[in-house]
Amino acid sequence: MLADVTYNAITTDFWANLDAISGPESWELNGLVGDAKGQPVRTNYPSHGSPWLRIRSIMVGAAQQ
Repeated sequence: MLADVTYNAITTDFWANLDAISGPESWELNGLVGDAKGQPVRTNYPSHGSPWLRIRSIMVGAAQQ
């Protein structure tokens, strides 16, 4: 398992390599709580929630995993 990493993929390749997904009980909202835009700074979620996924053959950082 990896955490706090970046990944790079073409959308169709990304979803074609999805081989496992957890159920709704594992859904989590991750990301930031603000986008630091506007005056005053607004609080919002520039992210989305997701269950746990397992993706095979994806570029993580600069190495193929």
